[in-house]
Order: sequence, then C-alpha cells, then structure tokens
Amino acid sequence: MRIDRNNGRFFLLQVLFWAAYCVLFGYTVTIFGAYGYSAQACGIVTTLQYIVLLVAQPVYGYLMDNLVSPKWFFVGLMVLGGLGALGLPWAFTQPMPILMGYFLVLSFFIFCAPAVAETWCISVINYTPGMDYGLVRSGGSISYAVTGLITGNIIAPLGIRSLFGIHVAVALLAAALAVTLPDPVKLREHSSLTLEKPPRVSFGKAIGFLLKNKPFVIYTLCMTCYNFASRATQVYMPIILAGAGGGDAHYGLSLFIASGGEMLVMLWVSRLVVRGVRMERLFGTALAIFVVRFFLLAAVNNLWVILAGQVLLSVGFGLQVRVHTQYLSQITPEGYQGTAILLCASVASGLGAMLGNYCGGEMIEQMGTQPYLYLCAAVLLVGFLLFLPTVLSVRRQEKEEAARFLLRQLEEERP
Repeated sequence: MRIDRNNGRFFLLQVLFWAAYCVLFGYTVTIFGAYGYSAQACGIVTTLQYIVLLVAQPVYGYLMDNLVSPKWFFVGLMVLGGLGALGLPWAFTQPMPILMGYFLVLSFFIFCAPAVAETWCISVINYTPGMDYGLVRSGGSISYAVTGLITGNIIAPLGIRSLFGIHVAVALLAAALAVTLPDPVKLREHSSLTLEKPPRVSFGKAIGFLLKNKPFVIYTLCMTCYNFASRATQVYMPIILAGAGGGDAHYGLSLFIASGGEMLVMLWVSRLVVRGVRMERLFGTALAIFVVRFFLLAAVNNLWVILAGQVLLSVGFGLQVRVHTQYLSQITPEGYQGTAILLCASVASGLGAMLGNYCGGEMIEQMGTQPYLYLCAAVLLVGFLLFLPTVLSVRRQEKEEAARFLLRQLEEERP
C-alpha cells in the first residue's frame, strides 16, 4: 500500500511541477514576443538560461550526493523560483539588461529543477523497489500536454500576464506537496536493504571520475546533440508554426500532441525494460526517430506535417525520458549518481541547448526556419552515429549470451 501511495504521490508531484514549468518556460518565446522582443533577443535570453544550467547543475548534483537531501533541495528551488516569478511583470517593464539579469537569477531555481526532481525520484526508488519510474514520470508528460493545450487557448482571453500568476500558484503548491513526500536520506537510514552510504568525495574527484567513465562521456555527448536540436526547436516552435500559418492555439495543440502520447510510450518502455530489453537499444531507437522527425520538418514546411511530426517527438521523447535517468544510474556507482545526472544535464541541456538556441535565433532571423531545421537534423545524425557502436556492442553481447545459453542447453541434453 505504501509503495502504491508513493507512486501516486510522486505522479502528482510531476503533474504540478511540469504544469508550473510549462506555463512559464514552455511559452518563453510567446511571452517575449507579446512584450515586443524579437526571436534574436529571445535567443540571447534562453542562451543565458542554459549557461546557468551549465554552471549550476554539476554543483547541485554534488551537493545532493554529499550535503543536502534531494527532497529539501527541490523544495527550496520551487519556493524561491515561485516567489521570484512574482517580479516578472515588473521585470518586463525594465530595460533589456535588467530583464536579462532577472531571468538569469530566476533560472537558477525552477529552470534547473527537472534534473533535481529526477535525482530525488531515483534516490527514493533505490529504497522502494515497488516504485515504477516510468509511471511516475508519465505524470509530467500528461501535465505538460494538458497544460500546453490549455495555456495556448487562455492567452487571448486572460492576457499574457495571467501566466505569471498561474506559474507562482502551481509552483508553491508543488513545493507544499513535496514537503510531505519521502526523504531518501531517511529511507537509507531505516532501510532493510544492504545499501551502504557511499563515501564522501570532493567535487573535483567526482567530476574527474565521471569524465573517465567512457559510457557516461559518450552518452553525454549524444544527449548534447539531442538537446542542441530538441530544446531549441521547442523554444522556437511558435515561430516555426507561424511560418506555416499557425498561431498560439496551434502551438498549444502541438504541445498536447507531443506530450500526450509520452505516458503510453513510457509505460510501454517500462514493460520492455522488465522483459530485459537493454537501455542502449531503446536510446538508439529514440535517436533514430529524432533524426527522421527533423529531416521531415526541414523538408516539408506544412502546418499539418509539423503537427504530425510531434507524434514522432512523442514516441522518441517517451523513449529517451524513460531511459535517461535509469541508464545514468546503471553506468555510474551510487555516490556519483546525482552528480552524473546533473553533470549530464549541465553539458547536454546547458551547452547543447545554449548553442542550439543561439544558432536558432541567428539562423531563423537571417535565413528562416528551414536551414536551421536541416542543421538540427545533421547534428542529431552525428549523435546517432556516435552512439551506434554502443548499440552494436550490445547486440554482440546478446548474441554471445544466446550462444552460450544454447551450448549449455545442448550439453544438458547429452546422454
């Protein structure tokens, strides 16, 4: 009963968190556009946000591994981010440098919180075997889908400033719920599982250890390619849709399509994982789907093709999200997992998305959306080719294991 309750409670936390995130950060371009800023200016602001990710997240990961419980770290980010968003109506009336500075400070909180939430959830799952990460994380997908659809349709009647109030209210509600959820530090102290508390290491040693971990480095580089294309395209999707004749309602619909199927995909992937399908195969499949989607978007500038491409995003993202945290936990030992998750997020979501946003803002402003989408497709293809040897290596291992199993069966059947 307790395990089922934790699944449901963390599911609800994902619903609230991603609703708060979507209302503000899912509509960044729309908000800035409503205040008269260009795609280029938006590209600068979002680039600064990803610089924050690049700097802050490895430090956050180290703190959670060694000093602060992920639970209370998450609560702090939500409270500070929610209260900080109260000043956004004022910030948008100020000169651009002040607005940039305000957004930069605000980004240290809720914008950096997704990987913190994942670290917390995985830490709890380590001591609660009955919890299902795919089920829990699917709450975020449902929330992002529904919130995106609703938000796209309330901007016109309620005004853009209404999004700030909604964001604050939902963020603080998520923080209140988080206070009631399990703390992995206390779970470790009272657990009957023989998981010893890992020794504390310095920040430099933790980073150095991970940079020598070849699977971690390859995966992080692939995720950097993915985020170069995916994060920036998410930011500029309102502009891409507008170029094909769409509007705010179509953007909300695109978010709904992209996020709506993720829950089903993640639950399906959870069943595949239970059956023994390797994480490497699933992530390689996700990268291949992303490559196809971006070449399709680049080749055909049509509103309904763009919306259909969101179905591919739904499948690929559902695969990637379900695999991401669990694969990182699989290839790094306990005591380094929080740092690994947030270092990967820092480089991939920070450096990759920062470069993608900057290139997107410049290329869309100068050349339009199609050349930028071709660039995204090419970068994703590089990521797929980089990960392909890992997938092929897994296939060889599976064939060798199957051959050994067959030999054992034949030996047992001999008289």
